Amino acid sequence: MNKFLFLFVIVFCVTKTSSSYAEEPNETRRITAAVENQFPFMVSLQEISEIHNILNIRGHKCGGVLVTLQHALTAASCILQYSSSQQQLVPIDRDEYRVFAGSVSLTNDSSPDRVRRIANTTAHPEFNQNQHNIGVIILGSPFLHTTAASISIGDIGNPATFVQCTGMGWQLGPRLMYNTMAAINDTLCSRLTQSVPNTLCALPATGVGCVGEAGSPLVCQNHVIGVHISISACTSTSVGAQLYVCAFRYITWINTVIALPIPELGPEPSTAPPPTTTTTTTTTTTTPVPGAAFMFQPGMTLLAVMVVAQTMKASLIN
Repeated sequence: MNKFLFLFVIVFCVTKTSSSYAEEPNETRRITAAVENQFPFMVSLQEISEIHNILNIRGHKCGGVLVTLQHALTAASCILQYSSSQQQLVPIDRDEYRVFAGSVSLTNDSSPDRVRRIANTTAHPEFNQNQHNIGVIILGSPFLHTTAASISIGDIGNPATFVQCTGMGWQLGPRLMYNTMAAINDTLCSRLTQSVPNTLCALPATGVGCVGEAGSPLVCQNHVIGVHISISACTSTSVGAQLYVCAFRYITWINTVIALPIPELGPEPSTAPPPTTTTTTTTTTTTPVPGAAFMFQPGMTLLAVMVVAQTMKASLIN
């Protein structure tokens, strides 16, 4: 009994410690799980062929942010891919991707209101590696205002010290995470990382911890200020400066893309899981001969009856 009680106490303590870690933010890293409707402008660019993978990240490739209910900002590197035949970057196949929004959990995608087809993608025409690394995803139809929300583009200029912002993303798994980031001025940024024109730097506010992936927004003063371009690794233990494209520097180009006509698409793709595959057994026209498996069960039954009968007979004689 004492051994059982001892094991129970150990299990209880471990469970309590694990649940406390999951529910409360780590004060060292400041990485926190987002709650529903906290960041309704956040989107996930997903590869459709990977939606039902075992990791439950629904084919997540990049983050993005809705600047209208039908247009999402992301990194240009997210919507371009290298073509070996053409030996150059080409747009991703819009039919192979979708955009998800309206929940902090990537697995909460059973409602058709949370997914949209892609009508077109437009990368900045001067994109080169991480210079001008910004693009727009045009959706086939707008998200409903009851499902998602857009956020306006703002500018913080070149801060003299720092500006408190929020970084977010699905970099760490299927649950949207966020943390406090400090946007810093250009001079300090150039000392900390390999900055490029039209970008800004942000550091984890407590010195460690980052959650965003390419395309994820940096939100400052209730405006999207930057789009993450992932020059350095962005993980729960990151200590380096993270580089963001300054969205406001491209506001004229973004508005031009938004004003373009949008091609009409068909119905939104289904979010139902793929059908279960079954093995088909081939039959022949010849009448099958009962096999060993067919004869086994009756044979065993007869043998059991005989054993019982012999046992009863022996009991009566004795």
